[in-house]
Amino acid sequence: MNIQKINELLEAQASTAKTHQTQPASSSANSETTFARQPASTVVDMTQQQLVSRLLQPDADYGRIQGCRKPSLFKSGAEKLAAHYQLRSEVSVLHRTEDIPNQFVSYEIKVTLYNQAGAVVSEGLGAANSKERKFSRGDFYSSINTVIKMARKRAFIDAVLTGTATSGIFTQDMEDIASPPTEIHQVG
Repeated sequence: MNIQKINELLEAQASTAKTHQTQPASSSANSETTFARQPASTVVDMTQQQLVSRLLQPDADYGRIQGCRKPSLFKSGAEKLAAHYQLRSEVSVLHRTEDIPNQFVSYEIKVTLYNQAGAVVSEGLGAANSKERKFSRGDFYSSINTVIKMARKRAFIDAVLTGTATSGIFTQDMEDIASPPTEIHQVG
């Protein structure tokens, strides 16, 4: 797709989005204005869906998970959306637990997305630990890197869904949470 066509789609999206802006619902005593909010699914317009369908490939960048009503956004799709909107990411470790003798690691990650001007567009949170079923079947030491990458991936997808206003189209990457819940154990 050429740049001119993308710009036309973005202009059409911006003009459509103006018709979906919320109007003040009421004023409170402290002179703050409260805005009525529409659910994200009603704000997503066909232009945005067309743009997404041109940028992303089914079964590679997103896919349907049985039991979910919306398709799940995969990491490759999140990367393409972030690149399209020219967003850069910054990763922070909010919390880490590394209890090597008990073969347990846990990471909480925050990904912040910035626009070209350096303004924060969105933040996403993600967590993973070595007691999750997918990591507990193998060599603990080999899974440490995978655990931190999974937490980062979850945070990145969360930030992209919010920052690109595509949560009305996609859900969080369900491949990570489709398995039964994992028991949580307090360490230390």
